[in-house]
Formats: sequence, structure tokens, C-alpha cells
Amino acid sequence: MARKYFDNALSWLAFVRRVAAQAENENTPLLERVNYLAIVSELLDEFFQVRIAGLEERQEAGMRGLPVKTGGARRLLAEVRAGVEEIYARQSAVFRDVIQPALREIGKPIRLWDSLDEQDRKIMGDVFHQQLFPVLTPLAVDPAHPFPFISNLSLNLAVMVREPASPAGAEGPERFARVKVPPVLRRFVELPDGDGHVPLEQVITAHLDELFPGLEITRCHPFRVTRYNDLEVPDMQVDDLMEAIRSELGRSRFGRVARLEVERDIDPDVLELLMREMEIEERHVYRVSGRIGLGSLSSQAG
Repeated sequence: MARKYFDNALSWLAFVRRVAAQAENENTPLLERVNYLAIVSELLDEFFQVRIAGLEERQEAGMRGLPVKTGGARRLLAEVRAGVEEIYARQSAVFRDVIQPALREIGKPIRLWDSLDEQDRKIMGDVFHQQLFPVLTPLAVDPAHPFPFISNLSLNLAVMVREPASPAGAEGPERFARVKVPPVLRRFVELPDGDGHVPLEQVITAHLDELFPGLEITRCHPFRVTRYNDLEVPDMQVDDLMEAIRSELGRSRFGRVARLEVERDIDPDVLELLMREMEIEERHVYRVSGRIGLGSLSSQAG
């Protein structure tokens, strides 16, 4: 049974590779290639929520049915990780080398904040104040405020802030704050006259000083969390069934972190803080070259 479970995981990755190949196919129309990239992300989300997280829990719990030799299970998990990292690399390459240049050619480029002129920045500022600021809830961590719960599949900004230097030149300690990118809004904000799209997280990052008035912003990195989201009820007496379901539903809602997606060049101290507070290890961390969470492209392409 255990061997079949691992084989299912590897088979699932093989299917994701075939979807990624459709995005790489030069004969696939541009918008369809964008949708295929989004589907790849959505399939990986499901993969981690159901298959990988459940597998790791079984392994850690030492339940029956797992391979007798831990080394065998470890090698198979390493094979799964290698497969996921390969898919990430292919997905990022298509987005960087194919999708973005094609969007530039048709006059709808993805624009980063640094490339915007003063007029475009003013327009994005209006978007921030009218659409974003009212729905943003930054949460700072200090002795009175513990690390916030990071919801499943949410895109967030890890922001490091501190008090400005005192007249004597002494700097205050850094504090961590989380800003959740609103999932109800489109990931890319369109500029007027169809002059491209700006990632939502970049618009927020450019206005962090308004979310943390009087504080100095020292670092900011996007990150995304995937949590265990499977529901399994073990064999037991009927009298215990309802309690088991309640327990599993609670575990599903507040499941452990199965994957942490971060930028490849994330500050090591910020990454260490995220890992410590979410109680995860290096094997749960996936460094992404380019945009995190490309599943949002499906709504954009539509």
C-alpha cells in the first residue's frame, strides 16, 4: 500500500509535467499557455495539500504501511522534491522567456514598480487608496501580539520594520509584520489605455509607509503558504466517529504547513523567522525564481 501511495505521488507529478509541456508548446495560443501555467500551479497546490502533507504525517507518526526502512521513504520524498523543483524551473522559464516577452509584443507587458513613470505611479497610488488600503490589515508581531495565523494558499508580504533612529543615533529593534495580499482582487492591476499590468504586491510594497506610519521599512519579501487540507477518518467504533470528524475538520482548517514558497533571494534572517514561527524545516521551503503563486493567472487570462 505504501509503495502504491508513493507511486501515485510520482504519477501525479508526471501528469503535472504534461500540463507544463502544453505551456511550453510553441503551437499553443498565448492565452492558453498562460492558462496552462496557472493550472500547473493549481495542481501543485492540490498535490501539497493532499498527497505530500498526508504522506509526511504518516511517516512522522510511524503508522503501519510505510516502508520499513526510513531511508527508502526519505529517498522517495527526495525524488518528489526534485520533481517539484524541476516543474517550478520549467514554469518560471516559460513565464520569463515566453509569456512576458509575448505580452510586451502585444503592448500588454507586466510592469514592475521601478519601471513606472510619475503619472503611472500616481494612478497606482489612487488604486491603492481606493481599492487596497480599505481592505488591508497589517499585523505586527511583538510581545503583545503573537505571530499571526497564515491562511492556506494566501500570498503575503513579510515586512521588517523598526523605529527610526533616536537623536543619539541608536536604532530600535526590528519587528516582523505580515501584510496579506487581498485574494478578492486581481493579482495584476491594469494600467490605463492597456499599457500593461502591475503586480498587486508591488503596488502594496510601494505604499508600505502608509500602512506603518512613523516606522522605517527595512525589508519586504512575498511568501505563500500551503497547508494540509485532507480529511481522513481512521477505523474506529461508531460512537467515536463524530468526534473523529470534528478533530479532522479542525486539523484541516488549521493544518500544518506543507509548503512555504519564497523568492529565491529572500533575506536569510526573514526566512529563518518564517520557518521558526511556522514550525517547519528546510524541506518544506521552495525557492521560486520569479513570481510566486502563478495560479492567479487563470482569472487574469479570463
